[in-house]
Amino acid sequence: MPDEKPNDNNLLIAVVAIILFSAIAAVSSALICDYVLNAFQNADETMALLITADGFKSTDKKIETKLNSATTALVNCRDVGYSLGVGCVLCGVAVFIRIRRQNAANDRPDGKV
Repeated sequence: MPDEKPNDNNLLIAVVAIILFSAIAAVSSALICDYVLNAFQNADETMALLITADGFKSTDKKIETKLNSATTALVNCRDVGYSLGVGCVLCGVAVFIRIRRQNAANDRPDGKV
């Protein structure tokens, strides 16, 4: 559109970026959750473990490593969710401000904000 301002283009770029990051976060969250579920649902192994402040302690080092990795994956998944939430809120605030400015410009007789 020829009457678009650079600010409009920046807002469009921000919305597209948030959508792309949302898609990436959704796919990565699904993959992380799948990894965690696979770590917990392995029926071939039996567990005897202690849960400590430092992580898991088990008689089998392989299980201990899987559970510690699964815990780290869940923490990373949580952090991605928080980051995406903040990005979406900021994008929503930018859209809200843009709409308010546009409405203010439409209310003024000279069309300036």
